[in-house]
Amino acid sequence: MKVTPNNDAFVKTLKWLMIFAGFWKLPLSKNPILNKIYLIYSDGSKVYMFLFIILLIMELFRLIKDQESSQVIITSFSLVVTCILIAVKTYIIIKRNLVDLIPEIMEKEEEIWNCDDEEVKGIFKGKVFFCNVLCTGLTMVQVVCLASMSSMAFTGNQELIEYNRAHNTSIDTYYWYQLWFPGTKLDHLAWVYTLNGCFGWVACSNSMVCHSLLATLMIFATTKMEILCAILRKCVKGEDDVFLDRNMVELKKCVVEHQNIIEYVTRLNKSISIILLMHFLLNSFEISSCVTAYLKGSVPMLQQIFLASYVTLTLYQILMASWNANEIQYQSTRIADAFYECNWLLLNKDGKTICLISAQRAQKPLSATLGPFGAMTNQSGLLVIKAAYSYVSVMNTGPV
Repeated sequence: MKVTPNNDAFVKTLKWLMIFAGFWKLPLSKNPILNKIYLIYSDGSKVYMFLFIILLIMELFRLIKDQESSQVIITSFSLVVTCILIAVKTYIIIKRNLVDLIPEIMEKEEEIWNCDDEEVKGIFKGKVFFCNVLCTGLTMVQVVCLASMSSMAFTGNQELIEYNRAHNTSIDTYYWYQLWFPGTKLDHLAWVYTLNGCFGWVACSNSMVCHSLLATLMIFATTKMEILCAILRKCVKGEDDVFLDRNMVELKKCVVEHQNIIEYVTRLNKSISIILLMHFLLNSFEISSCVTAYLKGSVPMLQQIFLASYVTLTLYQILMASWNANEIQYQSTRIADAFYECNWLLLNKDGKTICLISAQRAQKPLSATLGPFGAMTNQSGLLVIKAAYSYVSVMNTGPV
């Protein structure tokens, strides 16, 4: 599939995120050397993520062995779990070939731009804008979160160096990522900062791609549904013999498109349901942990910014997933209404039968599910927030 200005508007933000993270599969340019270098970078980023997790686990075991403070061990454990989840989501995306759906989106976009239906183009333009704004917003929040954590590490390390000099101690740093390092980290800050920066880039870019790709694929499903509804409502234009064959051809095209949408959503749901389930189960713990840390005692300004940005990022991710999943369910049921509104009374007996069967099939909503636990909707996102509030209340309940 060749990338052109006429077929990459829908995935423009996602495309750049995937390029930076090493997920992009289509050729970057006509230069084979550049494409080869990018392929090496793509494979290297995945190896780097694996190495990152290994170093985190090694450092966690060292902290437990040296009997460090419980707060440091819990922070290290939480970081290991978060990075393993990112790796698992990345593995699912690669294993289920979700990236291979991008060319399908680009082909559909080129087809829409070449059609003469202005209503369809208007619907698609709105979805293009929404998809890119959603992915850009996620990227900005993720960057703020990473920048605040990095600033907190720089400031904390300088304060720790001054403290060691003033009190003649050798306390090592636990800021940023708790990576295993063969030596005292404060004595090799250039290497430590380089490793943390590279590992942070790989982990954050992988996380952004995972969430943005899921959002883009779900938005594309709702886009196809809205466009199908718009076409259905005007596919039957008259009852004269001259329109009869044309009406049947257009109606059958709509039925085939409806079948394609069902297959697309079913295939997508099989691939992403486990990822949605991980969001639903773990995000409430992440939110409650950050809020509890903020509420307990005096928190430095940089740490306040980091905690606020991380809570915002987690809420953004869960609400983005729940909203798009809810839209899939809602828009799929509107297809039944569109079949009813398509002037089916003007069709012959076969056409009326097709409309009836298709409308009945469309009454069963399509959905993105939380593993085996039912459909994900806006209510699911609110349940995560309610659960986080309950956890915060329990964590901050002290003895009377």
